[in-house]
Amino acid sequence: MIDENNQVIANSEYAAMIKQMQMNLLVYKLPQIYVPEFVELMNKDYGEYHYQNLAKPYNQTFCQMHRLTGGERGNNSTTYEYLVLPNCEQELMEGKRIFDFGAGEQGYIKMLQGRGYNAFAYEPYPRVKGKHSLDINAVIKMIKIAARDIEKNGLYDYVVLDSVINSVTNLQYQRYVLTVCNALLKPEGTFFMGTRKMEKVTAQENVKTAESQNRYIEFLDKDMFTGTFQQGVWTMQKLHTKDTLQKLLLGYFEKVAVSTLHGSSMHHAYCKSPINLPHKDYFAALETEFNMEYPNGFKHQQHKEIVKLLYKLVCNR
Repeated sequence: MIDENNQVIANSEYAAMIKQMQMNLLVYKLPQIYVPEFVELMNKDYGEYHYQNLAKPYNQTFCQMHRLTGGERGNNSTTYEYLVLPNCEQELMEGKRIFDFGAGEQGYIKMLQGRGYNAFAYEPYPRVKGKHSLDINAVIKMIKIAARDIEKNGLYDYVVLDSVINSVTNLQYQRYVLTVCNALLKPEGTFFMGTRKMEKVTAQENVKTAESQNRYIEFLDKDMFTGTFQQGVWTMQKLHTKDTLQKLLLGYFEKVAVSTLHGSSMHHAYCKSPINLPHKDYFAALETEFNMEYPNGFKHQQHKEIVKLLYKLVCNR
């Protein structure tokens, strides 16, 4: 939008970018008499972004990273490469057990299983290969395999949460996810996690240009959630600063170390000594996370055995 003097009065950043990209720009000229009212209306506070009623947990399947796939879409995990594998692979070789909660396409867990390690995973929203439809049979299979292992061997030596906290749809699911990770871990076990850092957004380190298709603008609500419309649905991302992540994790683990690799878009955390949380919190989190909602309100109801086992173990930990 421009005034009668050809001065840009709205969307100047967009106009500058279009010029830089040497593209045509559609411009509307506003009569000068209306400019003061237009500027006043454009600068009013109309509230804040609020995504809670838009996002469904199962839409988060489209946020999953293509780990270890190679080629252009390959995307190795800094959480695994710089934190998990250096700190526990030797122990895995000696028989220790690892559980990846929210494992996405399970690239690293399948790699570890291929090496003969005791590696287990749970992903509530895997997709049928080559399709957008969810593979609920695969979900049930993961739950049953984990339940058999937990019944035989108890809680886990290592629990991994890689790029999951940044893909929860609200603060309640954030609490549920961390409560379940706490519940899965032995008292002497280790929790590893990685999540998107807020500092990457505020510093605008990832600037979009004609040569780059990376997204650099986030529209944040008061809880640092941002929404993205993709594949015809709304998906969510939750961002953390180093300080907010440290504070959050200290509610679940006594020992927390948060670090960030130079140039990385992720914060990483290394945690020990899971805190004993209220029993009712464990039950609510386990019931929810192992029996998630699917389209049309469907729930598989195949979670009772694993919930019973974990609830008993964690309440006696």
